[in-house]
Amino acid sequence: MGKIKRTIFYMFGLIAAVVMIYIVLEDKYIARIEGDKENIKVIEDTKENTEQNEDIEVVKNKDADIELIELEEALVDNKEAALQRLKAYGEKSEDAKYIYDHADLYPESFLKLAANRPRALAFVRGYADKKNTFENISSKPEESYELNRQFPLYILWDERWGYREYEEPYAIIGCGPTTATMIINGYGGSENPLAIMDEMREKNYYLKNIGTSWEGIRELLASRGIGSDNLPTVEAKYKRHLDTGNPILINIGKSKFTNIGHYMLIVGYNDKGFIINDSNSIEYSLKELPFDELTQIVKGAWTIYKK
Repeated sequence: MGKIKRTIFYMFGLIAAVVMIYIVLEDKYIARIEGDKENIKVIEDTKENTEQNEDIEVVKNKDADIELIELEEALVDNKEAALQRLKAYGEKSEDAKYIYDHADLYPESFLKLAANRPRALAFVRGYADKKNTFENISSKPEESYELNRQFPLYILWDERWGYREYEEPYAIIGCGPTTATMIINGYGGSENPLAIMDEMREKNYYLKNIGTSWEGIRELLASRGIGSDNLPTVEAKYKRHLDTGNPILINIGKSKFTNIGHYMLIVGYNDKGFIINDSNSIEYSLKELPFDELTQIVKGAWTIYKK
């Protein structure tokens, strides 16, 4: 009888120990999940876009909890090619199929955006209903993606400003003002891309059908106490400036990033290459750009610093 009691007592003790271990592990798991939620904030429309478009190949980025889409490096540059790619995407993507079936609702520039940047499919689809809608932002906007960089990443086709109509929607023509906003807010400013665009147009820093001039950006930044100097494309000089904690503004030509011209901000480097804020792609903003590739596309580069 005593042996049976000892056996029962032992079994209850074992069960209690297992329960305690489970509770501790569960608490740690929940704490880790809650902590992960704080590590990266993604705007909701972009999260939904990734979930809806299952045809797009994704790769998990280890530094930020974002599923990266594998981009086609060959950009389409005409309506027919854009429609052909959208038709292929439409076999599995509801957004792509809708855009293809209702192509007459969209400007050619938006069809090319959807074909070249699959993450923008949901944004492009929404154009028909949200044309020229935008938020009146009176303070520093939250980043389109929170990457914990000093200089915030703002995406051109963020719904808060991307549908705003000029001669083309802001999502198509706003890389200059958007990159300038990253710089200003990285130095403690509280600007928003549309306000910067309007100021640039008023002062002729941005010219219709031409784009944003470098001198215009330079004068705009100077009015905020931010300096800039020409920088030769020499790897050691790039790294030396970045080591001071300040970024480099570059203007690039036709490449995997753009069919025409484009401004981007280099914010750092590592042993794989240079780290950029690309207002047209979270994918390229989370992939290092090797210097030998950089030299092939840079048309101009400028050091940026606080005066």
